[in-house]
Amino acid sequence: MTSLIDTIEAWLARIETLFLRLANYCLAAMLVTNMVNILIRAVSDRGLLWVFPWTQVLFIWCSFIGLFVVYRRGTDITVDYFHDRVGAGGKLAMRIFADLVMILVLVGLLVVAPQVLETQKGDIELTGLSRWMLSVPLFISSFLVAVDVALDLARVAAGLPSRPRGHGAVL
Repeated sequence: MTSLIDTIEAWLARIETLFLRLANYCLAAMLVTNMVNILIRAVSDRGLLWVFPWTQVLFIWCSFIGLFVVYRRGTDITVDYFHDRVGAGGKLAMRIFADLVMILVLVGLLVVAPQVLETQKGDIELTGLSRWMLSVPLFISSFLVAVDVALDLARVAAGLPSRPRGHGAVL
């Protein structure tokens, strides 16, 4: 079971690195296109109309893609007051409880994903993209976080400690 956990962990680490790069590419594209748009406006008093809608799309994608990276690296906000004051048994119980709550929330989100995508009709102006494409990165990241949480439950069942957080490479 440990080798399966290690294999899945290795794949999640690769996806984490890929998602970090994608989020950074989105951020870089927003920065460059907006800088070019500002320069064009300063010179010609006319802007590129497509920059604002694409900036919105890239910001949403960057946020949703970054969700998986933030979770994997443990850079989200946690309140450890009670966790730090209970013994090993209490910490294990809190770990299992938190994992189960996360799984329930994420499964609930993923169950409604088809309905959400169905209701997002129409196109995003000046981008050529369908509106539903904004939500796809959210559902992909949610699925990957659910896999990571399920992997932690498998670690519990195997008697293994949690994966250390904050271990990823910074680009």
